[in-house]
Amino acid sequence: MPPFSLAYGKITLRVDGRSAPRRAGATHRGTRVVVLTHDLEVRVVHAITGELL
Repeated sequence: MPPFSLAYGKITLRVDGRSAPRRAGATHRGTRVVVLTHDLEVRVVHAITGELL
């Protein structure tokens, strides 16, 4: 899956049919990110630098 931009500094994931919002903050608005998930663990990573947000 290609990186995507944080439009408003937040993304929403669904876990077992329920909403699980994650916020990266307004400072990261427009930042290209990669979202890594494993079970209930979620990591949001800057697409270019690899920095954990």
